[in-house]
Amino acid sequence: QIENARYWEDQGACVVIPSEKLTEKTLKKTIEGLLDDTKRSSRMGQAAQKLVRAGASVAIADIIEDTIAGKCAFLIDCCNQIAMQSDCITMGLNDDFVKFYSLM
Repeated sequence: QIENARYWEDQGACVVIPSEKLTEKTLKKTIEGLLDDTKRSSRMGQAAQKLVRAGASVAIADIIEDTIAGKCAFLIDCCNQIAMQSDCITMGLNDDFVKFYSLM
């Protein structure tokens, strides 16, 4: 994470405060400095816009959705296998969760 943050800082898109120096006072001073220096803040915003990959948030959301869907499908398969081997039934997906009921 620090390498990524340093890259953005090197490009003028952010200010990095190392965790060992992060205090309420240093954070407040940094924020106040950025708010007082509107030209710097504007340059930082422009630099950040150059670094942002178009559609990145959608791509990340797609990866998360695909991962969750795969885990849910795996969970359903596991529950169905258990149900076939015991006195239980599964009721499928309900709000992305499998309901599992015992007949005992």
